Amino acid sequence: MAISPGIPTSFVPKLPVQAPKRRMSFANNLFFLVSIGIAAFAVVASGLVLGYSQFLMHIEDTKAAELKKEQEAVVAETLKEYVRLKDRFNASEQLLANHITLSRFFDELESLTLQNVQFTNLRLSIAGDGTAKIDLDGIAKNFNALAVQSNQVASNKNIKRAIFSGIRFDSGTEKGSRILFKLTADLEADLVHGAQPTVVAPAPVAPVATTTTP
Repeated sequence: MAISPGIPTSFVPKLPVQAPKRRMSFANNLFFLVSIGIAAFAVVASGLVLGYSQFLMHIEDTKAAELKKEQEAVVAETLKEYVRLKDRFNASEQLLANHITLSRFFDELESLTLQNVQFTNLRLSIAGDGTAKIDLDGIAKNFNALAVQSNQVASNKNIKRAIFSGIRFDSGTEKGSRILFKLTADLEADLVHGAQPTVVAPAPVAPVATTTTP
């Protein structure tokens, strides 16, 4: 079959069209490197912040545990010291309570004794319950003074079962009008065991009996 004269019998193939390559500029490379550096720095900084936060939390927990331990030690030591002081105080209080002291009794006796009555001898004995018994020798100017003195002693709540006995004239001296007597009584424990003295009103002066001659 014959080929038509309009159709070429040979041809040269054309090369494919290629787009020109774009080269990255120096500015683009620098921006890329800076971006990578910033990202790396951000990652490292985040890691450092996280690590430092964990470190601070560990320090805080450690300090809190140490503080709690110290507080418990202080509380325990304070309680021990308080118990020791309380025991010492109780022991001292017991010693003072059992200590025999007559200062309050003498204060009471001085406040009760009239100006025209005097006591010469004192004998005292302490009972097992802390109470005391006294035995006094006394001299009164006259019977009126002795009667008032008896009322004074009876009015004191710390002196119980007071008994005046052996009442007689003092015939052994020139002043034969004086009255000799004995006083026995029981004392409350507060008067002989370190109690604080109480304020007692001064004893009144017994009236002096007078006689008139017609």
